[in-house]
Amino acid sequence: MLMETERNSPNLNSIPVVTYDELKKGDVSSIHKIGESFQKFGIIRIAHHPLKSEARAKLLDVAKQFFSLSAEVKQQYFDSKTNGMIGHIKLPDGLKDGGQSGVGYFLEGAEFWHSYKEPFDRQQEKALMIENVWPKEVENFRSHVMESSELLNEISYQVLRALAIFAKVPADIFRPLIHNGWSMHRLMQYPANPKAVPGTIRVLPHRDVTVLSFLMAGNNNGLEVLHHKKWLPVTTEQQDLLVSASEILEILTGGFYKSCYHRVVHTPTSHLPRTTFIYFAMPAPQVMLHPLPHFSLRENSKMKTKEINFMDYLEQNLLVNLSYFKERIPQ
Repeated sequence: MLMETERNSPNLNSIPVVTYDELKKGDVSSIHKIGESFQKFGIIRIAHHPLKSEARAKLLDVAKQFFSLSAEVKQQYFDSKTNGMIGHIKLPDGLKDGGQSGVGYFLEGAEFWHSYKEPFDRQQEKALMIENVWPKEVENFRSHVMESSELLNEISYQVLRALAIFAKVPADIFRPLIHNGWSMHRLMQYPANPKAVPGTIRVLPHRDVTVLSFLMAGNNNGLEVLHHKKWLPVTTEQQDLLVSASEILEILTGGFYKSCYHRVVHTPTSHLPRTTFIYFAMPAPQVMLHPLPHFSLRENSKMKTKEINFMDYLEQNLLVNLSYFKERIPQ
């Protein structure tokens, strides 16, 4: 059920922006911008980041090449053991399940490609042994996806370090969580929708079940953020990265940072197909979901302590069986 909120709010074009160089140097004003924005909106913009236009173009090019393959070829890369959480999946037309699971957020026949960051240390106890699959029909697919994953993972370290410094906790408190975490790179293609009515719902309101989410900015993409019961359209510079706080970050910080509740509405360009990507920085599967040391649960936090680990929590929220992944966690 959609929340009853006001529309036609002013655009959220005042999301603070920091440059990546400022972030890496630990610039005090940038740290405050990130911390305050994550407490207020749960989202920040990063300009002049390492994922340059050439790398993004290569990534989107191989994605378009794959999604343009025949249905028969793409079906070969659907992994039934994981219900499409590795490789390719095409969602059915229409709403799948009322919006409770990850796939239910999408109202039309979108296509995804899922791959995962390879652990730096495969012998580490919490490393999740995932064997990615790669389409042989598209040259350089794996190299371009892995290149962007590595860059986005490094950016996630810098963002989390700034958030720790702002919260006055040890600077590297978050780093072990995602160092061998289950971070996912999702390539997406929305089909053309000639009947789309601008302003109507394209992706249902939700919070991502991750630590951080990264997506390319760009005007007229339909992204809206809920703030004080009003949906604020997000407008940014085309080349910026949007980084949003997700549900797990709010849980781990006891509500010190708020997760970004967001949705996507149709725009005047929804009649065209759209290819894009999102990167989810996720923790190791055995991380327990309760406030980290130095954080305490805040009374106003909607994300209460969970006496389960991340993998079980994800399974409950996505309403899918993750036994395939659980079997690959070293004992």
